[in-house]
Parts: sequence; structure tokens; C-alpha cells
Amino acid sequence: MAKFTNSIVYKILSLIIYIALFMWMNSVISNSDLGNAGVQSTVDANANKNTVVQEEPSVPNILDDQIDCFLSEISAWLDEDEYYSYAVTDYDQDGNLELARTIVMGSGGFSKSDFFEYNNGHLEKISFSEEYEYSQPDPSVKAADCYYDPTEKVFYYYLVDTARNGSMQTLKTYYLFSFGIENKLSIKKVKAKYIEHDNSTGEDSYVFYDADKNEIEEERFNAMEEELLPGSIKKRCSFKWIKGSEMRKNTLEKMYESWAGFKMEDK
Repeated sequence: MAKFTNSIVYKILSLIIYIALFMWMNSVISNSDLGNAGVQSTVDANANKNTVVQEEPSVPNILDDQIDCFLSEISAWLDEDEYYSYAVTDYDQDGNLELARTIVMGSGGFSKSDFFEYNNGHLEKISFSEEYEYSQPDPSVKAADCYYDPTEKVFYYYLVDTARNGSMQTLKTYYLFSFGIENKLSIKKVKAKYIEHDNSTGEDSYVFYDADKNEIEEERFNAMEEELLPGSIKKRCSFKWIKGSEMRKNTLEKMYESWAGFKMEDK
């Protein structure tokens, strides 16, 4: 009987010891987790103290503001003649957009252009002087060479005026065109080429001129392009011209489309 009693006591004591050991181990594990959590919380807190939230500055959408201005003054530049073409540009790269408007008239191919530049919330019309009424560079091209003069900080565009006398005679005049200083149109004649077509032979004959209308050799004529504005940085500029009929139907969309097509790249 005493032996049986001792056996029961032994089992009870073993069970008590097992339970006590189990509870002690759980306590150690819990304290370890809490310690790690405390360390992690401290690290996170310190990280948060050292982290500065970078917010993008609130900059007004200058493009939208300028396009809105063009739309509000649409009667100043959108002509009823659908033969006009239009392009949104930034010729002088000053951040103020221009709306270029040009038309090629008659069988002679005479071009006439006007420019409307955004200026402090309104549009300023800039046109060629009367001196160039019958011969002015035609800007309505898909792309043109551009020369940046770092001294004057002016962008010059190499453009051509084409004038025809029927199908037999053509005069091509080459210009450097820019907005110049203080957004004034500047034109510098570079050279000219007269072309005469002979219907009987189907061949063309050429006469070449310098800026002062002196006749020059073809070799000299071709070399002049490489001598334009020494020290300037040569670039290539692309344009997106919109027909008058398209501009009138969906003005807002076409203005953004035109601006997206204006690109300047190093050459």
C-alpha cells in the first residue's frame, strides 16, 4: 500500500514539475518576442524621425494656362481662310509659346506668315515688316536646321522662300530667321538660286547668288551653308503643322497635337 502511494505521489510531483517547466519556457519566449518587438519599434521610430517626406512642389500647369489663353483669344489668330496652316512652337525657347500661322498664295507660291506669342496672360502679334511682304521665309516645313548662337542667346532657323513665275521660272531664297532680341522678327538673307526650266529639252538651268545678289559659282553657293554662324550649335527642329479646316473643327486637341510635334534635337 505504501509502495502504491509513493508511486502516485511521484507521478503528481512529475506532473507539477512538467507544468512549471512548460510555463517557464513560454514566459521566456514571450519576453524574447516582446524584446524584439521593442527593438524593432525603436528602430522604426528612429527611421521615421530621420525620414522626411518629399512632396512634389505645386507648380501651375504653364502649358494649359498658355493654351487656354490662345483659346480665349482665338478670334485674333484663327482665320476664316482654311488654306492657312497653324503650328504651336517655341522658336526662341523662352518658355512662352507661339502660334505660327502661314498661308501659301496663288500659283507663284508666295507665303505670308504671322506669329502670336503668349506674353503675361495675353497674345502679342509679331509679323514681318513690309520690306518682306513679297518674299519671306516659309516656316511651314516638317523640319529645319537650327543654329543656336550662345553669345547672343538666339536661335536661328534656316528656311527657304520659293517663288514661281508659272512653271518655267523659280526663285529660291534662303534665310536665317529668328525672333531675335526682345522677340522681334529677324531675317538675314543668305543666298538665292534661280531655276529656269526649258520645256523643249526638259532640262533646268541654274544661276546662283550671294546675299547681295552677286552671281557666284555653284561650288561657292554650296559651301555657304557650312559657313553659317561660326561658333553656333547646330540643331534640328521638327514641327507639326495643322490644316485650317482641322484646327477649326477641334482646336484644343489640335493645339496639343501640334505642340507635341515641336521638338528640338542636337545634330
